[in-house]
Amino acid sequence: MIKLLFQRSAQSGYGTYLTSMLISGFLVGYGVDRLASTTPLFSLTFTAIGLFGGLYRLSQVLGQPDPPRSQP
Repeated sequence: MIKLLFQRSAQSGYGTYLTSMLISGFLVGYGVDRLASTTPLFSLTFTAIGLFGGLYRLSQVLGQPDPPRSQP
């Protein structure tokens, strides 16, 4: 039971890669838009870059084999 809880808690962190990259891309783009006084061009661009970066990182993490577990 405890092994299952630890396994599920490790897997629940995978979604944070995508959401954190997406949100940080938007915030950087929004900041550049505010500084440059432009339309939401940079917000959309950096959000797209964050989305693709998050998907790339997520595919890397999910593509790695699980490390061998020691049996007590």
